[in-house]
Amino acid sequence: MDRQEALETLFGPGRERGPLRPESDHLVDAAQGAELRVRFHAASPEDPMILSFPGEGEVASDYDGEGSILVRRELSLVAAEYRGTGGSSGHRDPGALLDDAAAVFGYVKGWREDHSFTGPLILMGRSLGTAAALDVAARFPGEVAGLILVAGFSRPKALVEGLGLSADPLGITEEEGFGNLEKIGELDIPLLVIHGQEDEVVGLIESMTLHQHSPARSKQLVVVPRAGHYDLQEKGAGPYYDAMAEFAFKVAGRRIRRPRRARKTRRAGKKKLRARVQEIEVRSKPKF
Repeated sequence: MDRQEALETLFGPGRERGPLRPESDHLVDAAQGAELRVRFHAASPEDPMILSFPGEGEVASDYDGEGSILVRRELSLVAAEYRGTGGSSGHRDPGALLDDAAAVFGYVKGWREDHSFTGPLILMGRSLGTAAALDVAARFPGEVAGLILVAGFSRPKALVEGLGLSADPLGITEEEGFGNLEKIGELDIPLLVIHGQEDEVVGLIESMTLHQHSPARSKQLVVVPRAGHYDLQEKGAGPYYDAMAEFAFKVAGRRIRRPRRARKTRRAGKKKLRARVQEIEVRSKPKF
């Protein structure tokens, strides 16, 4: 596999067509004249905000559904992109990923200040985005309130080989890679790690290793049963979003508000359970 094929596997086929959304899309200036799109799904200014760095082949629009769900849960989401993908200009380049992530973080931080968004800023990285989120957290200590890693990797080899790639065309080595394991070992901020039990690309052991090496006093590992790499949100929608919301509100020091429909569903479930228990008790009464 040559470099071009490897880049397409890691970052997707390239830019998508269509205009930007002026009400939610912003362009961030980056090195070599690239412009990086970020898409805002804003809740209230006092609500927690999650800055998300995507997985391989994903763009900002892939997070529109997730953004809507999180806003209903009183969480803001900012979906970032990598250069040369989605609505972002420039050429796809693994070597620019970390510096670009820092530029996006700086822009979002400034935007929050300009618009008086005071809720805690939490970083999230999915798969490839794990490297971006960890690097930003390490570069800006004290400015990140929490960290969420989804289907993360401790070694670049685990991700590259899981995607069926060779590290050589991309210039990624263990020695000169992203340093995820070293960085997480220096971060004492609240941590949430989410991974699919049956992830076919990045094994569960990778997230377990990241969780184990974190010195954070508050950390949690959520394993979603029967979920793989690409259907984690679908198969684990309940645990996935519940864990994310509970984590964000804990970081904010606020009590979580669950969606009304979810509360009704739980009440109905408890009512059915009580009815079922009563039925079992009736059936089990001794006959005289």
